[in-house]
Amino acid sequence: MAVLLHAIAGALNCIDGEGSMGIMADEKMKLSTMLNYWMEHNKEHSREFREWADKARGFGEAKVSEEILAAAQEMDRADESLSRALKRLERKEP
Repeated sequence: MAVLLHAIAGALNCIDGEGSMGIMADEKMKLSTMLNYWMEHNKEHSREFREWADKARGFGEAKVSEEILAAAQEMDRADESLSRALKRLERKEP
């Protein structure tokens, strides 16, 4: 799924808004796709951060592990904001 979203996001970055669809519709579709892509991408990073935090703890770097876990939590919070933005964009939430 992430690969597909990445390909779509890349293709949408090439849209200049001058096609047959209206500029606002193009941009809204692009934003929706980008929000989905960013959320999936962030989830992958968050998982990877947690894996490396465990590894760091395993070789005695507890403080390093804590910092990496903090970064994973910040990534999760960013995803919550992006999710709210997507819901508002799609008018699922006021």
